[in-house]
Amino acid sequence: MMYQIYQSCLQTPATLRLPHSGLQIIWDKARRKLALTVAVFAMVVIGFQQANAQSLTVNPTSLAFGNLCSSAPTTEQNFTIQGLSLNTNDLSVGAFTGYEFSLTSGGPYSTSLPNISNPGGTVNQVVYIRLVPTSVQSYSGDIIISGGGAVSSATLAVTGVRNSLPVVSAGSAVCVGQTITLSPTSGGTWASSNNAIATVTNAGVVTGVSAGSVTFTFTETSTNCSNTTSSVTINALP
Repeated sequence: MMYQIYQSCLQTPATLRLPHSGLQIIWDKARRKLALTVAVFAMVVIGFQQANAQSLTVNPTSLAFGNLCSSAPTTEQNFTIQGLSLNTNDLSVGAFTGYEFSLTSGGPYSTSLPNISNPGGTVNQVVYIRLVPTSVQSYSGDIIISGGGAVSSATLAVTGVRNSLPVVSAGSAVCVGQTITLSPTSGGTWASSNNAIATVTNAGVVTGVSAGSVTFTFTETSTNCSNTTSSVTINALP
């Protein structure tokens, strides 16, 4: 805090202003002690307010759950609710579609947490979170944490998306030494379940090697999601 005295001599009346505070103190020789007492009191009050400001934050501020290919729950992650000078009001973690929460690693998990008891003061509460993407869609947005008397809520940004599986198709049979073409023919990689029975190129061209049954799996480059064909029979030559 800066003080400016608009007078060249303190023995004559002068004005002491506290910039940006709206306070003005008339200074003269008789009031010098009073003026200093008021200034010190103002600094103490402002310092007390700053030191006791109620705040609520979250660490980290964002979590990424990646590109997903099934409805299986993701590996759990966690975040910490951090509070300073809070009162004893409960803490609340807002629900968000697709996400489940727990106060214990490994669960049990639920789509919404009951209000979290808060002892007040300084708080460090770990919350575990996982994504259960039951539908093909994006699961990105903000989870809001509030309570404890904090004026402002905290925000956890989450990102995740469940992709659709690639559509694949194959003929039912091919003879040894002959070829058929699978679909799709681009956009990813193909793999044979048994190269001793049939091989396949990334363009989806299958070549029969020996009699037997085989499947082929296509992995889409853009999503890393995979799908497998029905069984293809490789027939021996007559």
